[in-house]
Parts: sequence; structure tokens; C-alpha cells
Amino acid sequence: MSETLRKTGQILAEIEGTDANAESVDAVAEKLLGHPNTFGQKEEKKEEDDGQRNAEREEILRRLRECSRIEYNHPLSSNRKVLGKLSVNVRRFYRRMMRPVMTPIIEDQNRFNEAVVDAIEKLSRNEK
Repeated sequence: MSETLRKTGQILAEIEGTDANAESVDAVAEKLLGHPNTFGQKEEKKEEDDGQRNAEREEILRRLRECSRIEYNHPLSSNRKVLGKLSVNVRRFYRRMMRPVMTPIIEDQNRFNEAVVDAIEKLSRNEK
């Protein structure tokens, strides 16, 4: 599992106290956008409830934005004593050879992730 997926899963699990699955994704959507039954309707709430909810939204959005970037260069290491250096050098060589192929894919994914987080942020701000 990629680091980004793992971080996103952790965020979702922390928010709902459950495993990261489709139900917890729905729970995040409800936290960000409000309940689906009340979409578009204004409810009167206490100011402190709004302040707390806004703080929760900001924290969720900050954490989503933090884990939305994918990096190609992760540190390479090996725990093997005998073949460790060889293994790291082979992976380093492979990474250099794949860079021209992977860089555009990673850039596209990063643009998509940023657009998704921006859309979630706009939707959550419009629902206040």
C-alpha cells in the first residue's frame, strides 16, 4: 500500500474510530458537507458548535492536503547485511531508468489529488 493511501486510511480511521472503508468515507463526507438529508437547508446552531465544526473541517482538510502529494524519491535502504548495498544500488538504478516514465504519471496524480482536495474544500465552505 502506498504511503499516501496509508496516511489517508489513517486519517479516515482516526476520524470515525473505524477501519478505512466506504462507510468511513461517507462519514468524512458527512463531516465536511453536513448530513445528506439536510443538504441545502440551513439549521440554526450555536456559535460554539459552528466554531468546533469549522475547526474539525480545517483539520481534516489540512491533513488531506498534507497526504495528497506523491513523492517519487523515497529513501532507499536495506536490512540485509550481505547483499544490502547491492540491493540498494539495483533499486537506485531501476529508479533512475524509470524516472522518465514515472514522473509524468506522478505529476498527473498530484494534480488530480490537489483538484479533489480543492473541490472538497470548496464544497465544505459552501455548506456552512
